[in-house]
Formats: sequence, C-alpha cells, structure tokens
Amino acid sequence: MPKNKLTDNSTDVNFCENVNPNLISEIIPLFLSLEKDELIKLYDFFKRSFENFEHYRDIPLSEIEELVNLPINLVNEKYQFADNLHHVGVDIPVWLSKKGNNKKAFICAMDPLRSCNFNNQVSIWTPFSISTYMAYPHEKMVKNYWPFLQTLLNTADIYLTDIFKVYYQRDLKGGKTIASNKDKEFKKGNLLELHGDIIKKEIDLYKPDVIITLGGDAYKEIYKLRNYTGATPIIALPHLSYAAGGAKKKFILSNKYEYQSNCTAETIAKIVISKHL
Repeated sequence: MPKNKLTDNSTDVNFCENVNPNLISEIIPLFLSLEKDELIKLYDFFKRSFENFEHYRDIPLSEIEELVNLPINLVNEKYQFADNLHHVGVDIPVWLSKKGNNKKAFICAMDPLRSCNFNNQVSIWTPFSISTYMAYPHEKMVKNYWPFLQTLLNTADIYLTDIFKVYYQRDLKGGKTIASNKDKEFKKGNLLELHGDIIKKEIDLYKPDVIITLGGDAYKEIYKLRNYTGATPIIALPHLSYAAGGAKKKFILSNKYEYQSNCTAETIAKIVISKHL
C-alpha cells in the first residue's frame, strides 16, 4: 500500500519505547488499579496498533473491547464519590520519540473525553487516540493533531497526558447530565490535589524542556503548578480542534507567521520550535 501524506516518515517514530517502571508502579496506580502485567499488556497493544496499523484494522472489535473496556471499580476509589456515572474513560500516558532529538516536550490535554457508554465499565485508551492514528488517516481529529505532533517530533520527543486522568458523565436530578470537567465535585478537595500530584510526578519522571497546554482550561490547571514547575516554560497553545479555528488563526498571526487554513497545526508546531526549542 503506498504511503499517504499523513503517514510519511511515521516509521521512524518510536512509540512508547522502554516503559519506565516508575510510571507503572507510582503514577498510573494513582488513578487506575491494574497489575503490572496488565498495564504492560495494554502498552504492548497500543504500541503494536501504532506500528502495525493494517493489523490493527483486522482485529475484531469484540477483541479490542475485551482488552480495553474494564470494570469501573478499577478506577481509583477517590473518583467513586457519585452514583449514576457513565461514559467513563481513562487515557494512559504515552510518549513518542525520534532518533537524534535532544529536547523533550510535555503536552497536556484536558481530559479523556468519551461519548460511548460501556455499561458500568471504564474505557482505557490513549490521548488523542494517538495509538490508532495510522489506521484512520482521514478522520478529522487525525488531521488536526497528527501534523502538529509530527512537526514537533522533528525537534523534540513528546510525552502526552491529560490534566484530568478520568472523564465521566453523571446524571443529575431532573434528567440533566454533567461532565466531569464541569462538575464542581470533581475539581475540589482531595481530587483536585490528586490531579496536581499526578502531573507533578509525570513531570519529575519525564523532565521536559517545555510544558505545552492545549486549550485554555488545560493551561489554567497547569498554571496552578507554576511554583512547582519552576524554570520550565509553560506554553499555552489554542486547542487544535476545528472548533478552535479562530483561536488558532489569532495565535499564528500574533506570532507574525503567515496564516494558511490548511496547515495551522504544522504552523503552530513551527512557532513552538522556533521560540521555545
């Protein structure tokens, strides 16, 4: 099969090479209760999906769901404070690297948004569905995010994570529903402290040269840790989704770069490289 523009040079990107044992033993257990061998099995599946996307497309959906849809009680008990939870999702952190890079970027999204209900289960996946980008090159989300990451990878290795490790929706009285990132119960007390502690441990583990946030909400949460991050620059970027087209245009023009609607993700990555890496 001939390569398409999206996947050119993708074969020299290393996906989740050398899983750090501290990630398995100290960080992920703060939000997901899985044994070491189960976590390694998940990382192995996501790595194979990224590197052999044609094989991934041939795997029956039932087999994939059996691996990544797990009992909801595996989510850290601190999150089990409300009844009627559904659409529960967790993204495990992933990292991408290329030979010759000597810089590291730590990229934070908001949360592991989910739209499907898995009947009292939690859906485990990767930030931006990066593990299966190659399998679906024409999806809108892929076209938004992969060009940004691929351009950045020309200079820096990348660690991808979420500010909030768990996403859910829960039912309120009167038939209304609230998402976790809008739920006041989710952003206070022990849970708020837990989110910050996890990010701190990830930063300590990865030791990035820059911290990049995507969207205003992600920046607001990372900014609260500015005294901890110290001299590591925090770069606030607009969200890369289609819905943020105006914010992306404003960001590009404010940095005195030419705006072209068909390559905003690449342009934003070039700005980050030129100014911060």
